[in-house]
Amino acid sequence: MSEEKPQSRHTPNLQGILRFCTEITTHENDTGSTFSSMSEEQKQWLKDALESVGANDPVKKMIEYLKIILKSSDSGDLKNDVEQKEVALEELACFCEDIDLANDFYKIGGFDIFPLLLNGSDESLKWKAAELLAVLIQNNPFCQEKVLDGGIILEILLQKLKNENECTDVKVKCLYAASCLARECERGRKELIKLNGLNAIINLMHSDVEKLQIKSLFLINSLCIESNEIRGFILLWNSCLTVSQTLLKFFESDLLNSLNIMDDLTQLIQSETSTTVHGFAVKALINLILDNELMREKLKSAKYDLKASLEKRLNGLKEDKDYQEEVDELKLLLKIFD
Repeated sequence: MSEEKPQSRHTPNLQGILRFCTEITTHENDTGSTFSSMSEEQKQWLKDALESVGANDPVKKMIEYLKIILKSSDSGDLKNDVEQKEVALEELACFCEDIDLANDFYKIGGFDIFPLLLNGSDESLKWKAAELLAVLIQNNPFCQEKVLDGGIILEILLQKLKNENECTDVKVKCLYAASCLARECERGRKELIKLNGLNAIINLMHSDVEKLQIKSLFLINSLCIESNEIRGFILLWNSCLTVSQTLLKFFESDLLNSLNIMDDLTQLIQSETSTTVHGFAVKALINLILDNELMREKLKSAKYDLKASLEKRLNGLKEDKDYQEEVDELKLLLKIFD
């Protein structure tokens, strides 16, 4: 019987090795042959495959990328050093989409890079680090707990959100990471309150960057749905009226003079009105006042006429089927004035 040659496998991996060994074992059982009867070509393929798998071990790869990130920039080519670190962060994010590798990343000391990079001077490394952090902790209780155990990372994220000099990309990714830590994570929500993080997120509703407005409103809305504690805490700050001002800002520019928000008025005149911001602001306001009679009454008696603004918005949308969800929410919100 002629010797069988191993099938071509361009990228040997553990699954391919297992399949190959299974084929050999089956052949041994059928013929009574042993490993020594394997051809030299088969033996060499198995040896090369095992070495290849070892060299491509994802944990080893992650360790190598960590070394690149932690390496001091002493080459004199700062731009090249930053680019190498950017690539390393991108590759780590790809690896860590696998929850097991994300957990391994913590075990090899990977979380140590976050304070270093987030507090660094390079903006691209800051936002890529925040993005990697979000990948690690999103829907991952193990990594969420480890971040919270460390104590410092969430605090740094919130500092970035509060810093007016921080670039938009950094703020967007830091908000993303904070969101991944707080949503569907009770301990994360408690830490957010403890560090006055809700205030930082609420303030982003007044950002001149639409993406930050939308993401902050989405997070507030989600947290209010998930947690009565969060909703109560926001109401305690009278944030209900803050959201109302945001609604007014995008519904009725001529009402802004009575609120003395001249900067916002100028920006509104110079920029397009965002329907997406409208929708999230309505959702957030509904969730804030839904079960709170006191805040509903306060909203009705506010010095600015929110009802007129809501009605104007409703009249502008009610014939458009694409905005049926917002139409329904506007109608629900207007019921408090009945």
